[in-house]
Amino acid sequence: MPDRDLLLDALAARLTALPGIARLEPTLRDVVAATARATAQKVGLPPSDSVAGVMITASDAGTDVSVDISTTAPPTALETAQQARQAITEVLTAHGRHPGRIVVTVLGVEA
Repeated sequence: MPDRDLLLDALAARLTALPGIARLEPTLRDVVAATARATAQKVGLPPSDSVAGVMITASDAGTDVSVDISTTAPPTALETAQQARQAITEVLTAHGRHPGRIVVTVLGVEA
């Protein structure tokens, strides 16, 4: 798990450093993941791989990443999402992972 923890931390740090990203957005998925982590620890199972706003999973195509963000303007939400996808790809590659499906969801735009 330490490798995945480092990857999650690297993704979160890189994304929050991008111009145009106001913050990573926690969602209901994060609440469910936190509950699952707590339950898994109680019964001795490994925790899920997510931090607020960022989730990674392994797939046949590689490492899938899903992020939920709020953006600021400028740049546009679309430009910020495209930059986020590029940053995720770079972080995955730097950690020796093959990028799989990358989903960037913009949940809010702040002026």
